[in-house]
Amino acid sequence: MTGMTESHTPRPEFRARLEDEVLRTFHRQAQFSGGRGWSMLDPRRVRGVSLILAGLILGFSTEFASGQVQDARERSRLVEAADAARKLAALRAQLADESVKRVRTQYEIGVVSRETLSAAEADCREMEMNVVRLDLDLAETHATSAPPRNELWAPSVSGRDFVADRMRIDAALVQDRLKRSEQRLEELQRNQRVGVVTDVVVSEARAGVEETRDQLGLLAMKLSLRKEFLEKGLATEDVARRLQRTELQFELQGTMRALRGAEARLQRAKERARVGVVSELEVKRAEVEVLELSIRLKQLEAQYRDF
Repeated sequence: MTGMTESHTPRPEFRARLEDEVLRTFHRQAQFSGGRGWSMLDPRRVRGVSLILAGLILGFSTEFASGQVQDARERSRLVEAADAARKLAALRAQLADESVKRVRTQYEIGVVSRETLSAAEADCREMEMNVVRLDLDLAETHATSAPPRNELWAPSVSGRDFVADRMRIDAALVQDRLKRSEQRLEELQRNQRVGVVTDVVVSEARAGVEETRDQLGLLAMKLSLRKEFLEKGLATEDVARRLQRTELQFELQGTMRALRGAEARLQRAKERARVGVVSELEVKRAEVEVLELSIRLKQLEAQYRDF
């Protein structure tokens, strides 16, 4: 509060100003009530003034103390919620680890495929990284008494960059997914060469790889922008605008890729409809998908030109 010391005790000058204001008010009241001066006021009124002053000063102190209690309660609530989320995530990670052990045993005896084991391992990895992420959230909540912040323009906390730390965890997970999707694409391409897998399946797998690469690229751009914000002191508006432009650029790329895939599916649907393999309804659905993506692409292109 203005006029309070760091211990939130009213300063002497603040107390004096408050007293003068109250005394002037009572003096005016005395003049309007029969023309008597302040010196002729009833001593009980003087004691009343003192009581008012004491009450006001006590009120300021009580209000601050109440605020402190409220802040402590809010901090406790946030910490409890973060801790509960972390414990739940740890339990899920433990269950995922047990699942990996079971699936690995099944894989070794030939009951499940390598792809099934890889999927279980990936799920376990994500659960474990989620625990690490929640550890960061809990540490930030302890330090700030506030919910974690993920904006690129959020300040660092006691010299620690929680925002970048969380993005690095996300990037590690995306890298894992990219590695698995690339391995799957290579396997599908080998099967395609011997006629086991169709072109459609390979094309969809390739689109998945490109989409994951975009996700990793976007995270890399965000980390770079975050670093610039902290090291160069970029304005919040500049960071927000550059982030919006970057996200728009990646969305534009993804929509163009999705449109190419939809057009290819439409072409295949028409070819199959001509020989009676699929109905005209399937063709219409493919046409609608192409139309929707075409409209979205035009919208994104217009937004991008406005930057």
